[in-house]
Amino acid sequence: MLVTKSRFECLSTTFIVVGVLMWMLSCADIAGADIYSDSAHGDASVGVHRSTATCENWPGEQCVTGSCAHCHDTFDPDICQNDVNGLMLFAPNDNPTSQTDNFCFQCHSGNGTYCYREAGIGSCTATWRPTINMTANYNVYAWWVDGPNRATNAPYTIYYADMETSEDCYPVVIVSETVRVNQQANGGQWNLLGTYPFADGTSGYVVLSDDANDYVVADAIKWEFDSYTPCYDTVGDPPSFDFVVDNLTAEFVCDWTCVDHASAHPGGVAGSVQAGGIVNNEYGATFGGGAPKFDSVYDAFNPLGTWASSHDLSEVQSYARGKSWGEWMTAGTNACLVCHDQHLSQKNFPVEIYDPVNGGVKTAVRRGNDVISNPGDLWGDEPASVSGRNEMMSDWASGYTYQAPYRGDSGYEPGPAGSTVQGGSNLPNFVDACTETCHSQAINGCEAVNWTTDPGQPGTPSAHGRAAANNAAGDWGWLKPPYSDSLRGSYVLSCTDCHEPHGSSNATLLRTTVNGVSGLTTGNKGGVVPDGGYWYYWCQACHDLTYNFETGEGHMVIWPEARCGDSIGCHLRTDGDGGDHGYQF
Repeated sequence: MLVTKSRFECLSTTFIVVGVLMWMLSCADIAGADIYSDSAHGDASVGVHRSTATCENWPGEQCVTGSCAHCHDTFDPDICQNDVNGLMLFAPNDNPTSQTDNFCFQCHSGNGTYCYREAGIGSCTATWRPTINMTANYNVYAWWVDGPNRATNAPYTIYYADMETSEDCYPVVIVSETVRVNQQANGGQWNLLGTYPFADGTSGYVVLSDDANDYVVADAIKWEFDSYTPCYDTVGDPPSFDFVVDNLTAEFVCDWTCVDHASAHPGGVAGSVQAGGIVNNEYGATFGGGAPKFDSVYDAFNPLGTWASSHDLSEVQSYARGKSWGEWMTAGTNACLVCHDQHLSQKNFPVEIYDPVNGGVKTAVRRGNDVISNPGDLWGDEPASVSGRNEMMSDWASGYTYQAPYRGDSGYEPGPAGSTVQGGSNLPNFVDACTETCHSQAINGCEAVNWTTDPGQPGTPSAHGRAAANNAAGDWGWLKPPYSDSLRGSYVLSCTDCHEPHGSSNATLLRTTVNGVSGLTTGNKGGVVPDGGYWYYWCQACHDLTYNFETGEGHMVIWPEARCGDSIGCHLRTDGDGGDHGYQF
């Protein structure tokens, strides 16, 4: 049964389950607690725009405040009544390690997608199957993206329960009716297909086939409570929100093409049901002030381009489960939870120091290894003077110099535009977040990252970390502002100064905006001209690598297409061709 406010409040202690991961919460912990209202999933200024729940019938509360029903779709009364744990079920089709169908992408898919199929004979279908929480009559609506090359007779077949009298209640008999619609018009809105009885559970569904005279578009179906049926013999409150299934969780037979709603083909003019959802530009755009390449987390995990790269969610989950600190994870645990806490992660932009006395910023990050050792603690939201841990880059860089790079618009990272903070007091310590969680060891061909001065640690100490860089200038080039040659050898960088956390159109998650310079590209690590990586241009964002042939000063370039750190450049990886950080300087 879908979670309702009254049902949730009656439980003094509730166990929330993601896949088969379980952790304990109480109503006070989540439903009404300030800590959740401060969360990006509970903060009314951010909200949750999940298309599969609308809460207009929820008295005194709107979905935008982040109700539990956005993510916790189903509530099984049998489990609630009979199971000692009182398990609340996470939404269906979680796909915890999928790069395309991960549950988090139901919200974090930016402008949304729709799917289409050319006209056929009816053998290719899209099926939307809800989990209904109450036997009743429901108004069934369809949403599509219209256009001039759409079918005028797109066939939706509604499979519903035959419940004309109480004698028809059990066993449930499923019958169907086909409704044909004109998808050249009325796009971008809910269109009523009819009103039908549905039994609780998953026996009812809607199917769209390609038996049409032009392209058919599969976007979303909504079930809205209308009235009780003779089969409902104990009258209770109707469902407090609608049931919506979109194309992200629909079932497809044959290959359907799924595209962003703004794509030219096949000529859509109205948006997908997901449009207006959460837009997340990549780190280099949001915190670096650069030109955005992506408008969603989904796009970042699925970048396009010859050398595009992203974290592999399956590998992330597999690696975490293999660590001693990963004992809280199972095969059903969403991989995103390694770095984010779904209940506590905060809206972290625009960046602002919210405690004028002690400092600290809002953060969306947590370390996976903190789930057991520091449960409920986010990472990078308070300085060491408060937490006792080096959560901020300014704390980690003690004894060294952390210099925030320029933003692409104005001021310094992580912003907002015009920010004058340069020392990392407003930036989470991503060095520890990345290395202590995962990258202190070699992972799937990526060499270990060693930001220490200890050559005995895995990986080679890097001049971008605490290892000393060559202090000479002139014959080795110069540093560009805001970096100064007078401090050469003392600088330490944050992982996010160079890398995207989710994905990039560049190799090895390298950003396309660095130190205020946008449009940076790299090829792959290695290879030959012109397919290899022209790292020279990317490194020029921070390093002045020009050479004065008259004075003999500057950085000597051996090849016209200087290759810097790839397999034939000067700064060869000391750990071999697979490493990314142990450059020789």
